[in-house]
Amino acid sequence: MTYEAISNRPSLSTHVQIVTPLVTQGRKIAAVDNGQQPDLDEIEAWLLAVADGRETRDSADRWAHRWVTDDELRWGDVEWWALNLLHGIDLRAGPEAGFLHDDSQVRQWLTELQARRAGGCATPSV
Repeated sequence: MTYEAISNRPSLSTHVQIVTPLVTQGRKIAAVDNGQQPDLDEIEAWLLAVADGRETRDSADRWAHRWVTDDELRWGDVEWWALNLLHGIDLRAGPEAGFLHDDSQVRQWLTELQARRAGGCATPSV
């Protein structure tokens, strides 16, 4: 089993590991290469880690990119919505501007995801 820190950006000449998170309370998310499609728990863990400041937006975006761009995978509506929130979570409003979606919006997405998982909110927002 190969372990790799999510925050390390591989160079183009380096073999890129496929990683999924293991959540540890109060710590950054560690990653283990298991090659399996993430479930809603893993996606939520990434959103929570960004909201809590345990993971960077860049690392969350790169993690989500791997899954969003795999055309072989099939997703439920909630999983696809939440995964796409992470893929692009590091977008900026402009060259010298803050993030397109601020920390308050990220926390709102997390709350909405948790409500949808509990059978609440019928339609996800962006």
